[in-house]
Amino acid sequence: MIVDKYNFGMSSATVRNMLMDLEKEGFLIQPHTSAGRVPSDKGYRLYVDSLLEVQSMAATKKSIFARNTPYELKN
Repeated sequence: MIVDKYNFGMSSATVRNMLMDLEKEGFLIQPHTSAGRVPSDKGYRLYVDSLLEVQSMAATKKSIFARNTPYELKN
C-alpha cells in the first residue's frame, strides 16, 4: 500500500524490512497486536529535531543572503 501510493522505487518487502528495523531501533511502536505502527517518543524526537535543523539551516542561508546582497536588491 505505501509502495503503491508513494512510489519509493523499492519493493514492498524492502519497505517492510525498513519498518521492522525502525521498530527494532525504537522509532516505531505497535500499541496493540491488531494496530499499525506509530512513532514512539524517540521517533517523534528525531522528527522534531530534523525540523529544527532544517529551520536553522534556512535561517543561516537567509542571513548569508542578506549580508551578501546589494542594498538595492533588498528593498
